[in-house]
Amino acid sequence: APCRGGGPRLYACLACAAVSCLHHAPDHASAPGHEIAVDVDRAELFCAACRDQVYDHDFDAAVVIALTTPAASRPQPPQPGSRAKRPRRVEYRPWAPDAPERAVIGRRSSPLIVREGNASSSSTTTTANSTAAAAAAATSCATSSAPLPWGLRGLNNLGNTCFMNSVLQALLHTPLLRNYFLSDRHNRMVCQQKSRKKAYSKERSNARDATVGLQFCLACDLDAMYSAVFSGDRKPYSPAKFLYRSFLFP
Repeated sequence: APCRGGGPRLYACLACAAVSCLHHAPDHASAPGHEIAVDVDRAELFCAACRDQVYDHDFDAAVVIALTTPAASRPQPPQPGSRAKRPRRVEYRPWAPDAPERAVIGRRSSPLIVREGNASSSSTTTTANSTAAAAAAATSCATSSAPLPWGLRGLNNLGNTCFMNSVLQALLHTPLLRNYFLSDRHNRMVCQQKSRKKAYSKERSNARDATVGLQFCLACDLDAMYSAVFSGDRKPYSPAKFLYRSFLFP
């Protein structure tokens, strides 16, 4: 940026790839042909001429592919002088705690809602409807001194998505759904693994529509959203994948 600042809102010009901060971006966009820039933080296109976000199908598809493709699975260029090695595949196995493990988790867990002056007495209290695994997953950042409830995280507005964000906030703090996803009842790794196996079997059988196995799963997006919201990070979260995949369903 011209001010050499690294603020939270940076804009990259599509014409010359110049990066400007929030205050210097309008000056740069005043040049002809430099009106469109990428909001680096939100991965959105911003038009300085119309002063609003603009949408392009190819750009949104590239953003979704970059977000949904794990970094480990992306093809890496071979290093000079090194032999290419076949990556190891580790089979993911879901874990369900037994009675002794649940007792240990319950003793070392904290409640989702921390109350001032009562945190020490309520840290070992669990309800009948909540599971110990959910409490352990939701309190991974128990070292925080702020008496704020776990899962208190805002959602970015992706362009007239305030109603969707309010519905998602209600779902994120529904006890039954929260305990279900934080207890690893729907693991997105296992679901995606099964989806890849189905797609591979259809491809081997020479099916006409071999992409049927690569189904989009909103439950996997909810699982990722629960993990992000209850991670302890207070920065606003962008549910871009959930918004994109919700449009793919009839």
